[in-house]
Amino acid sequence: MIKIKLLLLNFLIILFIFLFAIPLFNAFAESQKITIRFHMAQPLTGLEATVDTGYFKMVEEATKGKYLLEVKYFPVGSLFGGAGVYEGVAKGVVDAGASILSYTPGRFPVMLTLSQPGICPLVSAQAGSRSVWEFYKKFRPKEFDDVKILYLYSVPPAWIHSKTPINKLEEIRNLDIRATGASSKGLKALGANPTAAPQDEVYILAQKGIIKASIAPLEVLKVWKQAEIFTYSTFVPFAYHEQWFIAMNWEMWNRLPKDLQQAFDDVVERAVKQAGQIWQSHETTVMNWAHKLGHKFIYLSNEEMGRWQKLLEPIRSAYVTELKSKGFPGELIVDEASKIAQESNTLFK
Repeated sequence: MIKIKLLLLNFLIILFIFLFAIPLFNAFAESQKITIRFHMAQPLTGLEATVDTGYFKMVEEATKGKYLLEVKYFPVGSLFGGAGVYEGVAKGVVDAGASILSYTPGRFPVMLTLSQPGICPLVSAQAGSRSVWEFYKKFRPKEFDDVKILYLYSVPPAWIHSKTPINKLEEIRNLDIRATGASSKGLKALGANPTAAPQDEVYILAQKGIIKASIAPLEVLKVWKQAEIFTYSTFVPFAYHEQWFIAMNWEMWNRLPKDLQQAFDDVVERAVKQAGQIWQSHETTVMNWAHKLGHKFIYLSNEEMGRWQKLLEPIRSAYVTELKSKGFPGELIVDEASKIAQESNTLFK
C-alpha cells in the first residue's frame, strides 16, 4: 500500500514538472534579449528613471515574456547634456532616449504650441500628458520625422523657484531667471530677464549668481538639489507646460521584430497615462519633502494672477504669426491646442 502511494506521489510530481515547470523554463529560456542603449535627460535618481523603467517593463509584459529588454541607461552628461539627446538618438549615437522639447528651441514649432505661455494653461501632469499625445496624434508633425516617437508626456505646471520671495509682478521685473523655450518668451513679456540653460546647469549658475531664479516643476528641488540654492517657489501654471519625448533611432526601430514593434505601439496610451500619474503624484511628495526643509510655497492671488496673464495675451497672436511664417496653418494649430487642453482640464479637474 505504501509503495502504491509513493508511486502515485512520484507520478504526480513528474506530471507537475511536465505540465508547469518545463513550460515555464522553456518560456524563460526562449526569451529573446534585446539591448537598448538609452540616454536620459536626468540623473539616475530622477523621476525620469521611474517613468522609463516602468514603460519598458510594460512593453515586455505586452510580449508575454517573448522578449527581454536589456536597457542600458546613460544618465544626463554621460555622452551629452539634455539638449543633445534628440540629436544623439537621430544620429544613432544611442538607440533611444528621452528629453525635453524646449531644450532645442526652434526645432519643434508645431509641438511647442502647447507650451506657449497663456495659450494652453493645464491643470496637472495628467491633463498635460493627455493633451500632448492627443495633439501629436492630430497633427503628426514632420519635425519628428528623423526619429521614431515612442510616446510623449507632460510634467506638472510651472513654478518659479527663487532666492527671494515672489508675491507680485514687480518682484520678477529685471530678475535673471533660468528658462528654456517658450517659458523664456513668457518671462520676457512679464519683464524678467530669461537665461537659457538645461537643468543640469542650474545649480552652478545659481551658485555663481548668474541667475537668481529658475522656472520648472517642483521635482527639480529634490532631483537637481535646487532646494539647496532656492528658498521660495511661486506657482505660475499659466507660464508654460513642459513636454517630454521618448524616441528611438529609426535603424534601431527597423531592426526590432514586428511583434515587438507592435508591443511598443500597443502600450502607448497606458504609458502616456502612467507618466502623467507618476509625475503628478511625485509633485505632492516633493512638496511635502521640501516643506520639511523650510522651503516656502507661494500662490498668487486671483487679482495678481490676472495681472500676469494680461501681459501674456499677445503671445497667442504672435505665435500664430510665427507658425504661418514657417508654412503652418497657425490659427488652426493654436485653436486645436487650446481645445484639446480645455478638454483635458475638464477630464482631470
